[in-house]
Amino acid sequence: MNANHKITKNETISYEEYLKLKQDFEEKQIAVEERLWLDSTISQFDNLLRLHYSKSTEDFAKVVLQHIAETTNAFMGVLYVYDKESQLIIANASYACKLDKITQIEYQIGEGVIGQAAESKKMIRFDNVPYKTLDFSVVSVKISTANMLVMPLIFNEEVYGVIELMHLKPIEEKYVSLLNVMCKNIASMLESIFNNALTKKLLAAAQQQNEALSAQEEELRQNMEEIQSTQEEMYRKQARLDAQMEALNDSSIISVEFSPEGLVKDANPTFYKLFGYEPEEIQNQHHSLLVTPEEKNSQQYQQFWENLRNGIKQPGEYTRVKKDGEIVVLNATYSPVLDRDGNVQRILKFAVDVSPIKKLLREAHYQNETLLTQEEELRQNMEELQSVQDEMYRKQARLDAQMEALNDSSIINVEFSPEGIVKDANPAFYKLFGYEPEEIQNQHHSTLVSYEERNSQQYQQFWENLRNGIKQPGEYTRIKKDGEIVILNATYSPMLDKNGNVERILKFATDITEIKYLLHTAQTQEEELRQNMEEITTTQDEMYRKQARLDAQMEALNDSSIIGAEFSPEGIIKDANPAFYKLFGYEPEEIQNQHHSTLVSYEERNSEQYQQFWENLRNGIKQPGECVRVKKNGDTVILNATYSPVLDKNGNIERILKFATDITEIKHLLHTAQTQEEELRQNMEEISTTQDEMSKQMLQIQALKQDIEAREKVFSLTTILSESDLYGNIIYANEKLSEISQYTLEELIGQPHNMLRHPDMPASVFRKLWQTIKTGKVFKGIIKNRKKDGSYYWVQSIISPVLDEDQNPTKYIGARYIIENEQIAEELYQKMLEAFAEEEE
Repeated sequence: MNANHKITKNETISYEEYLKLKQDFEEKQIAVEERLWLDSTISQFDNLLRLHYSKSTEDFAKVVLQHIAETTNAFMGVLYVYDKESQLIIANASYACKLDKITQIEYQIGEGVIGQAAESKKMIRFDNVPYKTLDFSVVSVKISTANMLVMPLIFNEEVYGVIELMHLKPIEEKYVSLLNVMCKNIASMLESIFNNALTKKLLAAAQQQNEALSAQEEELRQNMEEIQSTQEEMYRKQARLDAQMEALNDSSIISVEFSPEGLVKDANPTFYKLFGYEPEEIQNQHHSLLVTPEEKNSQQYQQFWENLRNGIKQPGEYTRVKKDGEIVVLNATYSPVLDRDGNVQRILKFAVDVSPIKKLLREAHYQNETLLTQEEELRQNMEELQSVQDEMYRKQARLDAQMEALNDSSIINVEFSPEGIVKDANPAFYKLFGYEPEEIQNQHHSTLVSYEERNSQQYQQFWENLRNGIKQPGEYTRIKKDGEIVILNATYSPMLDKNGNVERILKFATDITEIKYLLHTAQTQEEELRQNMEEITTTQDEMYRKQARLDAQMEALNDSSIIGAEFSPEGIIKDANPAFYKLFGYEPEEIQNQHHSTLVSYEERNSEQYQQFWENLRNGIKQPGECVRVKKNGDTVILNATYSPVLDKNGNIERILKFATDITEIKHLLHTAQTQEEELRQNMEEISTTQDEMSKQMLQIQALKQDIEAREKVFSLTTILSESDLYGNIIYANEKLSEISQYTLEELIGQPHNMLRHPDMPASVFRKLWQTIKTGKVFKGIIKNRKKDGSYYWVQSIISPVLDEDQNPTKYIGARYIIENEQIAEELYQKMLEAFAEEEE
């Protein structure tokens, strides 16, 4: 009978029909109740989702998983969320178990049951499965079988995560239907949470951009106000600039103007005097007339003019040719001058002739070379004195005294084996680097260099040269115990044994860190000054060309290292350029309206020569020459300067202009060269007392070199080295790893390290590894790796994090040693697992 049949008042039915109708009614009632239960449960769940929508992903996942587990009577569960950035499915919440006790908390798409559910986008169900075969490894009751349900979280065909549930009984279909709706709603909510997080991030970035634009707008407004005030000063500056250029022409500074094509358009008298040309001989001639034929035809010279035509300044030292063929060396700055449209209109050059200084340096170098030759001749002559045995004790005593004096000085002395192992050092070394002898002795020299240098080809070649008996003099950057950088002027000298083999390596060095820092600071400040200078423009068409030209000339002058200052006839400082303030260390308000005597020593200030110096200037007499001046911090500088009186229209001294270049460093270099020359002469006198001992040291060095080469060969044959980033991706591997794993270096670099993981290795070992190294500790253990062909090999692994200044890992370095005996490897592996288990308990 049809279940929808209606019974009329007088109609009779059989008992069998009655039972059928009753059964149909009860089935409909059950279906309605299940539907109501499903709708009610879904409604409560949606309210729960909305209530916890604003929480973090971890808190949201924890609340959702607990509700689902309690609703479906699950005794255990895990909720995984898909991370788009790492493309991993990561456990975010657990029910009735701890996340750190789960066998594996991260899966790739397609990996395991979790990854397969995400890839197929379908539910995976296992009923009455032996419990010990499942991924869950922690449970508080003893059970023999369990029922597992793995459901992907899908919304709009996109996977947002996976839920894994464990039940004691087979899962009822109504719970399966409920979970299908719940999983879809969870995925929808996760999408909203992720989108909101992204929106907040974009809003924060937009806010930062708005703040930056507001700051730029305010800065632009201030710049416009400064330009307006600059325009008011234009007429006054016009006369002043004319006087400055006149004084510049009277100084030793060379000034030339070129067209963008390189044609000489104008020059000051200093240029014509130095190069020997008359104006009509050089004007409208190309700049290449002043260079050698080799430079004229070079690619660098073409690029030099290409850069200038593109508006790029060209500062530096340049070699030029005078009319008579003589070579001069200039410290020059070529500055492109732009028109109002930004096109290069002309090119200005300011320069100082440094040929005499260069000549002095060459002569000093030649003298040093001569002395070195004499030293070599003397060393050869000293070999003939080896038979004089009666002098050995006296020589030894004198050598001991010299070494004792050396240890008491600031000169650093270290002895290395040919393999680079620190064998001994003097107190100056330990004081500078901060090590105790027992901390650094028998350690490799690479302890004192940066990671990048240690792994560089140059560093390997450095030690190869030493082992081949080649001295290595020069400047070197080294690292102290506390991580601070020092710069050494050092010479590494191989010592040979009687057979000509490197026995050991001696290093003598001095700390030049502070000197280098001062030079670097000065160079950096000068470069910043060049970059920060801007060209002032004017809106008045009738003054544009002349004013723009004068402004560009002064800008080029200020961009160079030339120092400019203006004084009253009484010696009061009225103004100065940035190079002046930078060199002397004063702010304008500190030095302006102060007397020039502020810049000289007390002795000079009260000398008759100083009074005569200013008397000559007030009488209109120029005062060129070298002079010593005092900076704000008390340091002295040496200047090559010209003081030029400027006359008014009545012929009276109106002001005095000074143009100068800082030659302190050059003077220091000359003094250093002379000092080194004297020290070299003294050292040559003492060579005769040390020759025999040096021969013995050479024999020891040659023996040590053989020892180092043997150790390096063993190290390269036995050690597997690799480096990985914070995510486990390989960023470096040596040939040994490529040889053992059967992968090429190209196949290894950039790939995750787990490509070498053998399936037999449990995830718990790698969790332990990551937990250890992420906290800045060293992991040591036995690992079974897989080769490219599927076979395996055992290694003793040592993984060490590289920490930054805040003790946070920046990358990881691993050293591995092959374990050939598989039985021993298995035993060590089991002991490691037992130790890990005890630590977790």
